[in-house]
This record gives sequence, structure tokens and C-alpha cells, in this order.
Amino acid sequence: MVDKAFAERIANTHYNEVFSFCLTKLQNKTEAEDLTQDTFLAFQIKITVDGLRDDHVIAWLINTANNLIKHYFREHKRFIMEELNESHLSVEDILECLERENPITPEEIEEQKQQVLSILNEKETELFQKRYVEHKSYKEIAEELNMSEKAANVYCYRLRTKIIDEAKLITGAWILLIAKIFFGNF
Repeated sequence: MVDKAFAERIANTHYNEVFSFCLTKLQNKTEAEDLTQDTFLAFQIKITVDGLRDDHVIAWLINTANNLIKHYFREHKRFIMEELNESHLSVEDILECLERENPITPEEIEEQKQQVLSILNEKETELFQKRYVEHKSYKEIAEELNMSEKAANVYCYRLRTKIIDEAKLITGAWILLIAKIFFGNF
């Protein structure tokens, strides 16, 4: 049986902290409220199934909220991609619509681009420059960096994945816009 007093005390103590975490990640108050509520529902199930020590509660709540947010983004991305596939709109059409609804200045674009690129080490920055700025082929990159063409392909794929993962932290129009800036049509 759920100790209602314990659950209520935890909710009263940690609700704002979990909500703030969700809001920071989601940038959407309604979704943040929903996922905060889901986090505390999961907490109530957890304390009835196998208990949870009081000193581990906030770590568990934040970790659970983070997992729920990741799940939300996976589902949200899948829904958006299905809608886009059914609509037969081009990336340019989508970006144009997003830019009309959420005007983005060139300065904001450059700021976001620099924020994402700041995670790259020296080798990754050089690879990014060769592949996505100078538009060199894998063969050209391999020759310049003294590696096989297959290795250049793998490094570029990992670099692209790293950049996209970082860009996922930026919600809404930024995700599509950053992918468009870095990789053109995707």
C-alpha cells in the first residue's frame, strides 16, 4: 500500500524542482506539467513495488523525468516524421513555414551553430570543416587525413550523429533548422 503521507510530502518538496527540469528540457509548459505529473505517478508505483530510500528520491525523480523526456522526444520525432512523409512537403517548405511562424535572425542561427560546434574536439572540428564547409568527398578527406575512405565515412557519420544529438537539446524549429544548416536536405 502506498504511504500517502510520504508520497504527498515528496510531491510537495520536489514538484517545483522536477517541473523546472522538465520545462528547461521541453521549453513547453503544458508538456512539462504532463511529464512532471507522469514522473510523480511513476514514483507512486515505485514506492509500492520496491520502496525507495528518502535520500535517493530527488535523483530518482530527475532520472525518471529525463527518461520520460527522452521517450517524449522519440515519440514526438516519430509523429513529426510520419506527418511530414504523409504531407509530401519538402524540407524547404517546412523551414519556410517554421521561419514565418518563428522568425530567426542570422545572429541567432550563428549563435546556435557555435553552441553546437563547441562540443567538437580539434580533430572533429577539422573533419567538420572538410566535410560540411568545404564539401569534400570521403575520398578527398581520407587522402588529406591519411586514412582509408571507409574510416573517413565512419568518422563523418559519427560526427554527424554527435552534432545531431547535441542539436536535439534545442527544441522546436531549431532542430530542423540546425540539421538544414549543417547537412542541407536530409
